[in-house]
Order: sequence, then C-alpha cells, then structure tokens
Amino acid sequence: MTDREEPEELARRLAERWEERARSPHRDLFVASHRGWDDPAAWRAQAELDARNMLHRVDGRALSSYHLLDVGCGVGRLAPPLAARAASYTGIDISPTMVDEARRRCAPLANARFFTCDGLSVPAEARDRRYDLALAMAVFIHCPPAVSAALVRSVYGVLAPGGQLRFQFRADLHDPEGLVSLPEAQAAAAAQAGPATDEHQVGLTRDDDYSSHAFGYAELGAFLAGLTPGHVTLIRVDLMHIYGWIERPR
Repeated sequence: MTDREEPEELARRLAERWEERARSPHRDLFVASHRGWDDPAAWRAQAELDARNMLHRVDGRALSSYHLLDVGCGVGRLAPPLAARAASYTGIDISPTMVDEARRRCAPLANARFFTCDGLSVPAEARDRRYDLALAMAVFIHCPPAVSAALVRSVYGVLAPGGQLRFQFRADLHDPEGLVSLPEAQAAAAAQAGPATDEHQVGLTRDDDYSSHAFGYAELGAFLAGLTPGHVTLIRVDLMHIYGWIERPR
C-alpha cells in the first residue's frame, strides 16, 4: 500500500486482508498478538490489562455512565472488560466475519453491540448516540495515514462534548522524543512487544501487515492537530508506539 492511492482503495485492501485473517485458523493470533493467544485464561488476562491501559486516567465512576466506542473491535476481545465498566459498548470492525464472531462470543453482554464499518468512518447504525470515550487499540498501527486521518475525523464527529478518542500509532524508532519513565506502563508494553508464538516467525505475518509510515513524536502531534479542533495529548512509554488521545471541547 502507498499513500498515493485513494483512501477508499486503501481501506478496501485492508478489509480484504482482515477478512482473510478472520477466516484463518490463526484468527485469534492476528487479533491478539501476545503469548498465550490460544489459552482462554491468558486471553482474558491480557484483554483486562489492555483495557486498563487504554483507560489510563479515566475516572472509573464517570466511566459507568459512558457510551463507549471500540474501533477495530475484532472478535470482541476487549468487549467483556469494557462493557462491564461502561453504560454501553459499541464495537466496529472492517471485517464482517470478525463482527459476526464478536456477536457470537459476546452474546451474553446485554449492553454490547457490533457493526461492520468501511474502515474510513463510523457506520450509520452506530451514529445513534454520542460517545464519551472511543478507543482505537492496535488499529492505526496497521493503517496508512490517509485511512487513519479519515477515521479520526469520523470518530471525532461522534464524540460527546468532553469525549475522548484514545489511540496508538507506530513510532519512528530513530526518534526518541517524548519517551517518559513509567515503569508499570513500560513493563506492560514490553510484555506485548515480543513475538507471540513461533508461528509469528514462519510466515503468518507479511511485510505490509503494519503501516509503512512510522511517526516522529512531533510529526504525529502536528498530523492529529490538523485533523480536528480537539486538544491532542501524546504519551510515549516505549520506543515502538505513541499513545494518546484527542479530547473534544465541552
């Protein structure tokens, strides 16, 4: 994929790739690239850890009244820990098969729902409410900047006043700007950074599985600031990724 292609074509190719993965026997590895991806207890434990990391500095009492949007929800891996904390959970994903599987796995969650999206925007069915919190965990690291830009703008458009879009982008390994010392967060990031299983090293992943563009710290701040009028906060706790959020003014 190259940024010279139109966003619609880029998103179409992403959808094809993730639908291919959704039909693979290694689907859960692609959804959760961590050690123990095929062990239910490890799967739940990592989902809980990832949910807590993405909810860093979110008031737990306020969260109980939030409408929450999970962008790139996959098979609903984060739905149980997030739906348990929020008033409602909405998951969207580019792969129809992933969404079908999420609905099956998460059927007992009364406040959770799932929709297929085009990879560039929040689908019409999910625009029936304003979201207090939107999470994009391991989403933009796979997307060309043009796709990320369209999706950021769309998600920002459905945020409630004071709502946040929280995200993760690939970082330029040659640019250490913004790194801070947060031992717990660094330990969590390190636990997720290594190869999940031997399959990772024998051809299940491809060179184009991740975005070809890795952002410098200042570059990402400028990129996001140009997309919405929201306030951008960046947090960098490891060399590989830049985390943060965009907050809609109240």
